[in-house]
Amino acid sequence: MSKFGMLQLKVYTKIKDSEIIAQKLEVVREFCDKRNIELMVYFDKDDDLIVKVELDGLTISYCKGCLMEIRTLIKKSLNCKVETMLEAY
Repeated sequence: MSKFGMLQLKVYTKIKDSEIIAQKLEVVREFCDKRNIELMVYFDKDDDLIVKVELDGLTISYCKGCLMEIRTLIKKSLNCKVETMLEAY
């Protein structure tokens, strides 16, 4: 039976150009693509950058580890503060 993990982050970055954000988050996208993790990056109605991640894994530890790594990669790639809005397993 597979386990489920979900993460939603608010990213505090001054970058508002979606092309630049996409370039900087390419390493995150590659990480997610290799592991069949769903990654959504968008601006909400308040113009805040939101990152939403959903994944299925064999264990909760795997899900937690992937989500922690994604959070770290986002912080490093955009050099900014990240607030966890939702984290579920």
